[in-house]
Order: sequence, then C-alpha cells, then structure tokens
Amino acid sequence: MVVACTRDVNVISSLPAATSTERLDILDDDFKVNAFSIMGGASVDRSATMVHGIERDEKIWTVVLESCVVDVPEGNTEEDTRLFADTVVKLNLQKLASVSEELAARDGDCNK
Repeated sequence: MVVACTRDVNVISSLPAATSTERLDILDDDFKVNAFSIMGGASVDRSATMVHGIERDEKIWTVVLESCVVDVPEGNTEEDTRLFADTVVKLNLQKLASVSEELAARDGDCNK
C-alpha cells in the first residue's frame, strides 16, 4: 500500500451504501499512524488511527486512538451523525481488540 492508493470496500453494516471507495492519505510505520478518506457520495469522511505501545508492570499494553471527521448528511442532525460515527468507531475498535487478543493468545503472547 502506498499513499494516494484507493481500494473498494464492501460495507458490512447498516450504512445506506453497499460499497465504498477509500483513499489512503497517511501511512507512517515509524509513528504507527494511518489515515484514509472515504470518497464518493455527498461527503468525504476522513479517519486517522494511531497505535502506541506502553510498557507497565512488566506487561506491554497497546493504546489505539481513532479520530474522524464526517459531514452531516442532509436530513440528519449533528447529534445523530455524531452518535452514528461514535458507534462505528467503537465497533471498529472493539473488533480490532478482539482480533488482536485472539492473535496474541494463539501466539502465546497474551498478557491476561
């Protein structure tokens, strides 16, 4: 993957679209940051994800921060849009945690 590349994504949610086109805006392995824009339709939504490792009590913890900017679709309120975006981010982070914990447990590296 390189910055400015695009990919078509099948949307698996209650979103009103079945597919989406995403463009990679930032990919920085040193700082563990990636950002992308969702293109097409009436708005361009942007998301950035940062990953930080923290060592504490002889364990390694991972903190993932995700931020996003979305346009308020016509006919929706700002509050409804914020609630929807927060829910999508929360579900994405929960899925990331689930997959990461499963991989760590399989590799014997889980801190639990």
